[in-house]
Amino acid sequence: MMFLLIPLVTGNICEDTLDLSEFQNCLMITPNLVCPSYTYDIINVTDNSIVKDNYNLTLLNNSVYFFNFTEGEGDYSINLCDNSTRNMIVIGGGGNMQLAMIIGVGIVAAILLYIGFSLDKDHKLLKLLNIFFALFLLLFIPSSLINGVTATQDNFLRAMIWVIRIFITYLFIYFNYVIWFRTKLTDWGILNRRR
Repeated sequence: MMFLLIPLVTGNICEDTLDLSEFQNCLMITPNLVCPSYTYDIINVTDNSIVKDNYNLTLLNNSVYFFNFTEGEGDYSINLCDNSTRNMIVIGGGGNMQLAMIIGVGIVAAILLYIGFSLDKDHKLLKLLNIFFALFLLLFIPSSLINGVTATQDNFLRAMIWVIRIFITYLFIYFNYVIWFRTKLTDWGILNRRR
């Protein structure tokens, strides 16, 4: 029976401090409990507000229970049904990661701008797309300050996947045109041979 329940509690086990730059949540495992109803309360110690009131615990094994702790930054007191308490401090990391994201997005945007402005006039569409995506990526810098690092990382990766897809599609179409279509038009005499 114990082996069937182990996959339910895989993850980060809560300690006294949860750093949001490492994990967004953790599993709070209770000591052995004997209660009429197995519930817990979470109180924000900073402003004495009740965050969760009489939420159900999930049985792990015999008299050991757990729940997923997902609160944001702050100082919390977890009260279990047997009147035992545990204090939890959640710190908001991500300051260094946010700076790294801003620098990374800036570098990628600068590379795209450099590529965009250094392309020949034969590649007007690719030039325009590079400049557009560079400016689009620069919009992620204020977005990372507002929405946080995780949302910016997801959006940045999605945008980069689209940049790569469009670039590969453009190269496929352009080289297909240059190699096959131009040669055929030249062979048919529609296009003059360059000398």
